Amino acid sequence: MAEKERAREAKKGKKKVGIEWSFMPGHSLPPKNVKNTFNSEAKNATLTMSLFADDTIIIGMSDEIEEGKQIIEKVMGEFEEKMEFGGRDSEEIRMLGTYMGNEHDTNMRIKRAARTWMQIKR
Repeated sequence: MAEKERAREAKKGKKKVGIEWSFMPGHSLPPKNVKNTFNSEAKNATLTMSLFADDTIIIGMSDEIEEGKQIIEKVMGEFEEKMEFGGRDSEEIRMLGTYMGNEHDTNMRIKRAARTWMQIKR
């Protein structure tokens, strides 16, 4: 229901919901030269959100994502469900191996790499 409302509102504003994702079954990403081949095995999908047991990740471009967030909060509120999306204080939250804050994630990856290098170097 929330996803349909988000798509409907985006269409009114001539915005696009989600991001395009190309993949090959059994592989991670197709080589660039395969994507546009007529008879390619590459598949395309539009990712709009990712759902977990108690988490929802909204996926999209910056021109639509804030409006999409508000629509999902509104629709979930109609079901008496409170949606709370990450804010600035969520940068240090780690989900699926990645910290939510881009800068914090980069710093932590460098720190782990340096620690690993020191172990290897010894």
